[in-house]
Amino acid sequence: MEVQAERILCAFCKKPMALYFCLECKSLFCENCAHIEVRDYNFCGECHSTDLRELKERKGDQETIKVVCLDCRSAQIKTGKKKTQLCPACEKKSFKNISKYQHYLHMQYYEFCKQLLIALDLLYPFVKKMDWYRDRVLTLRDQGYFIYPLLESKLLEAYLSFDTIKQKALERESHYLSNLRQYVLEFLKKKQINPYKFKEYMEKLETIELESSLYRRSINKLLERYTELFAELEGPLNILDFYRERFENWKEVLNLSMKEVPLCNLPEIDCTGSSSSLSLKTGRGHLFFTNKRIIFVGKKGLVSKSATKFFELPISKIVDCKVDKGILSRKALLKTMNGTVKFSGDKKILTTLVKYIDFMKDWKNHCVRENHIEDLRRCEVSLADIKRKVDRDIQGLLPSKYHQLFTVRPRFRARSKRVIRPRIIPRIRNQSNNPALLKKIDALKREKYALLRTIEALEAKFRSGGIPKEFYLQKYRTLTGELYQVDTKLDELNGTA
Repeated sequence: MEVQAERILCAFCKKPMALYFCLECKSLFCENCAHIEVRDYNFCGECHSTDLRELKERKGDQETIKVVCLDCRSAQIKTGKKKTQLCPACEKKSFKNISKYQHYLHMQYYEFCKQLLIALDLLYPFVKKMDWYRDRVLTLRDQGYFIYPLLESKLLEAYLSFDTIKQKALERESHYLSNLRQYVLEFLKKKQINPYKFKEYMEKLETIELESSLYRRSINKLLERYTELFAELEGPLNILDFYRERFENWKEVLNLSMKEVPLCNLPEIDCTGSSSSLSLKTGRGHLFFTNKRIIFVGKKGLVSKSATKFFELPISKIVDCKVDKGILSRKALLKTMNGTVKFSGDKKILTTLVKYIDFMKDWKNHCVRENHIEDLRRCEVSLADIKRKVDRDIQGLLPSKYHQLFTVRPRFRARSKRVIRPRIIPRIRNQSNNPALLKKIDALKREKYALLRTIEALEAKFRSGGIPKEFYLQKYRTLTGELYQVDTKLDELNGTA
């Protein structure tokens, strides 16, 4: 039976005039029974502000304390009486108006019904992040960077176990839903809550809050392992991005063939000499490793330095590489069939050089297999089944007038096919009115658009079997390199605009 506000009995005078509910002692009392606490307070006589402060003033040897208003700096301070209502049982002021507290409880229960969306709120960013890592890996593979085969295996593990994650998330959601139905369903059908049962409803509210916390914690625990897995992917991907950037910057000097696979790069190393039979150029430069050769490049010239190739060594002629601890410095000796090449540097660089030489000789065992790349390319996940179930549960739990407020909406669009996503350049708002600069920016934007369309057409032709794989990879590297240069120029121009 619903209790009307005017019929609620006061716990002290037993009259049907109770208006307040104490949150501490759970008492119902009326305004006449409320204790009144009267205390003095100071306020500004000019602006009536209570924001006052004591200031010390010194006149000669005497120090006086003066109270001033911080708002208007007036010293006219007055004293008044302030009345505060207290609960007659516990003499505390933590009480609420009964009608307002009824509305508050309703809203709290609706909020806990909304917690059914916890699984979707946590799984949507997880799926988005997983797809982002997959796109990043596949883009590098399409550009010919095949080292670190564990990238595919770890991502495939995440995709293949996602159905298990969804199943466990649905089990947690069903358990939380059963608790909501046990404590909330009967309560939601009432327009008003019986104030005599406020204590009971508050206990139910605490129980549901605990269940909501356990629900969120369980979903986070399911995703914790995969969060660590994504963190393990970040290091190898950053290294591959570094290699890609280096190969792109020196691509004109390197002049890789269609069947040549870029492997790794060792920057800033010194070549100090070679055997007389080789007579190679010396100096500081960059070592590039492919599946066919080692290329040593650098910059030459006094005023305008230009990129140049110092020498290259085929992998078939490399015999061994080891670090020689000399008396004054360390050196790495690269032995070939025709002689020896000497490199100098600190211990870390020389150790890395030996490691890269060993890696280069056995490069096929360190590269990903083609079928693993295709398996990752075919992986797709969907949250449509969880969305439908949560929508259905919310509609069955809440009154019809709240259905539209709590209907699940997708956080992002589902992708049909993987497309190239170029680096997003932030828009600079207050751009300059310099016509020449704006003209350059427009020209670069048109060039970028043309490159993107060309890449899409090249991919479509490759998928249909119109061009061979070697030709596709060569063109793809060239176009993505040009796209990267255009993006870099746009960044610079937008920064100066």
